[in-house]
Amino acid sequence: MVCGIGERWGVSRRSLGIGESGAAGSCWREGSGISMAVKADLSQPDQVDAMFRQIESVWGGVDILINNAGIAQQKLFTDITNEDWNAMVGVNLSGVFYCCRAALPYMIRQKAGSIVNVSSMWGICGASCEVHYSAVKAGVIGLTKALAKE
Repeated sequence: MVCGIGERWGVSRRSLGIGESGAAGSCWREGSGISMAVKADLSQPDQVDAMFRQIESVWGGVDILINNAGIAQQKLFTDITNEDWNAMVGVNLSGVFYCCRAALPYMIRQKAGSIVNVSSMWGICGASCEVHYSAVKAGVIGLTKALAKE
């Protein structure tokens, strides 16, 4: 879901919620802002790039990116499959990386912009039965701190 009130926003989410249009690319006026739903699997860099090209075609770029997409799963470490691990890393960490990488050229070009990466306290202290979730959220924290220094 991307929306804006006076600025161009990019909000990355895993799926559309209740009451949202569900039709990718549809725009509607709500108050003084404009919203647009864009369907993309954030674990796939080509889909993220296509999403940002669509955003650019409508608004010319992104001023603010909020990486809020995420999945969670509770399993003992010994029960986590390769598919579980790859899905967790793909959405919760790679998706943040891909969205930041796609948004930054717009922000650098205009010498302005903000990125908000949503993580979790489990990325700091870890959680029982959520090793893979805790690991990727720690990765988001590290990515955010390192990117801020650039």
